[in-house]
Amino acid sequence: MKDYSDSKDVEKAITFLVNQISQSGNNPKPVILHSIRVSLYLWDKEYPLQIVLSGMLHDLIEDSDTLVEDIKEIFGNEVSEIVEANSFNEEIQSRVGRYKSVFESCVSYGKDALIVKAADLLDNAPYYALENNLSFGRNKIAYFLEVSRPAIGKEQVYTDLEGALADLSDAL
Repeated sequence: MKDYSDSKDVEKAITFLVNQISQSGNNPKPVILHSIRVSLYLWDKEYPLQIVLSGMLHDLIEDSDTLVEDIKEIFGNEVSEIVEANSFNEEIQSRVGRYKSVFESCVSYGKDALIVKAADLLDNAPYYALENNLSFGRNKIAYFLEVSRPAIGKEQVYTDLEGALADLSDAL
């Protein structure tokens, strides 16, 4: 059970997220709702606060004008590094190259970044069917599961993501 202080920190992250996306958000998808769902999933699974906060903020660098330094100043080095590891390199044009690069960054950072990325993929999984992008989504998640297994293969989020992959495979 998280304490009062943790709840206040999560609210601070929600406020920061909403302000940043409102001011400079550049993704037409519902980034705020997605980020809240990712964070609350991590909260409900009782991951440490730094992982929960990183889940809330994981899309800010790529979907707004927010800088790593902005996140570091308010939420600290650990959260900013996890968020940075979960952010794609805009210079990579290929969608496949982009996600592979992010996954490699998460593997390099370690378990905490991989947990956030797994929760992100888990929340996004149902949208691949809606976008008629099942094959892409399935391949993306399968690749992530392969590269992340050594670090997070025993985590609940990993197991849940395996279930989402099975659902996508069944839909193909």
